[in-house]
Amino acid sequence: MKTLITIISIIILLSCNSKEQRQEDKQSIDNIKTNESINRKNEKFMQNLREKKKIFLIFWADMSFDDYNRAMEILIKKNTVRADLNQYSPYKFENSIYLFESDWEMPFEPIFTNSGKLVSIRLMRVNKSVYNLYKEKYKLPELTKYNRIVEEAIENNPDYNPIYSYERDGKKINLSAAYFDNHNSLQKGEIIRNKKISFDMSTKLKFSPIVAETDSSVIVFEQSKIKSYVIKYSLSDKEAFKKKSFQEVMEDKYYIGSVETSNSVLRITQTIIDYEISITYKSKPQYEYELGLKNKSLKDSIKKSQLRDEMRKRTLNEI
Repeated sequence: MKTLITIISIIILLSCNSKEQRQEDKQSIDNIKTNESINRKNEKFMQNLREKKKIFLIFWADMSFDDYNRAMEILIKKNTVRADLNQYSPYKFENSIYLFESDWEMPFEPIFTNSGKLVSIRLMRVNKSVYNLYKEKYKLPELTKYNRIVEEAIENNPDYNPIYSYERDGKKINLSAAYFDNHNSLQKGEIIRNKKISFDMSTKLKFSPIVAETDSSVIVFEQSKIKSYVIKYSLSDKEAFKKKSFQEVMEDKYYIGSVETSNSVLRITQTIIDYEISITYKSKPQYEYELGLKNKSLKDSIKKSQLRDEMRKRTLNEI
């Protein structure tokens, strides 16, 4: 009996050992396959990095999210770009900045297709100095000067609640006449709109878009109209208020808050219209594809317009 039990125990032990060995072998094979896959990816990336035509820096057209991330890691180590990590994005970097020479920084963004292929890189907030370098290299037209346009909307100040005195250290302090706004209020709901030409000069593209070519990419210079907003209050135009020292204003503000806001009869919202230049790098096939789509859209639009004209003529003949 003891002999039988011993034999059965040996068989069970050998079976368990064999099963564990098979599992270890399988895990070992899986690890080898994973390492081989990683090595193949690394080799493929390095090959593309060496051989692919670049549209900008070390980025090439149709690169995947993973390859883009690897390229970004290389550029960050070289101090060519700076970026924040975002683990929730397919390309794990955001707020990317191209460190253009020593004292210029330009935000940039990658543009991918829905299938995750890189089609272009866009540089934003391009200043005059940067553009002039491109102008010199690619023989681009000069920037043109313009005066900024400022649109004003003047209305009754919704926060108007004048303060004439306050207490400091148990004493009543009367505000000077500089804090009293002499403007008349407007009719309820009335808004006065003005358009002013600012004396502040800026520059913009002579026309948009401007296209330049390299051996491996197309560079498109474009500009978009942007608006910024500034809120002012009518009290700020009063000469006596302007002459108050910064220290006086800050002391009063410490005790009663922003008197300029509470004591102004009117609020002026200024809309400043400006232009922002961007530079987009894309592959030549991508540029030609996009150009084809635009031309098709233009042809379709012309055709629709012609059909509307024909229908109108037919209707006029029939009535």
